[in-house]
Amino acid sequence: MTLTLELPPETEARLRRAADREGQTLAAWVRTLAEAEAGRQRALDDDACARCQRQEPASLLGLTRAAFLRELGARGLSPFQYNAAPVLAEAGLA
Repeated sequence: MTLTLELPPETEARLRRAADREGQTLAAWVRTLAEAEAGRQRALDDDACARCQRQEPASLLGLTRAAFLRELGARGLSPFQYNAAPVLAEAGLA
């Protein structure tokens, strides 16, 4: 993938100096930063998936469980994977 960045001259100069200190071209240095950030985001995503699997989605949003359930209700969403129809059908009550 190729990216083009429009940066103020002073920002470009600071980035070039940082890349020079690392003995890299500016492009290689920025690519290293982007790859590090992508790895960090993956770790965050992996943590988020683990937290969801442990049924802690409220904590991902910084909410208590009660506040999370209120937010779901306000948006017409259910915290359950099924609505009543399949459950009633399975129980033979539909």
